[in-house]
Amino acid sequence: MNDPVLDEHPHHQAREVRNRARWRRLMRVMRAVLLGAIVGAYTLGALSERVIPEDENDLLPVPWEALIIGGAFTLASLPTAWSIVGRVLIPVPAFYIFLTVLLGKDPPLPFYVAFVVAGLYSAILTALSRDLAERPTRPKLGSSHHRRAAH
Repeated sequence: MNDPVLDEHPHHQAREVRNRARWRRLMRVMRAVLLGAIVGAYTLGALSERVIPEDENDLLPVPWEALIIGGAFTLASLPTAWSIVGRVLIPVPAFYIFLTVLLGKDPPLPFYVAFVVAGLYSAILTALSRDLAERPTRPKLGSSHHRRAAH
């Protein structure tokens, strides 16, 4: 930053730093919302593949189930301290929903395979949301900071 205007007025630098931090935070929130919508849409698509007998009723309507998973993922992925609430909400509903999807396919998966795969889906969603919510601490490959540390 060899801009003479910024060098003369340090408060301009501070304002620029705040603006960049605000922009990064907004991008992280938008990424969480977008990925939550994608997870919800994926869940809705998976739920539509399920074959449910006429005598069985779902606990909730299909769109609500997808909305719960997508909303919990969005909440868990937000860059806030209380995003832990979303990570607590994800595992059990995600496991149950994906287990019913895998067992409700035509032909259904064997129970033990469906159980393991549903557990993996649930764990992956929880881990991904945790990773998205945490503040990035690792330098990005190829960044100037990373290159200076290597020399």
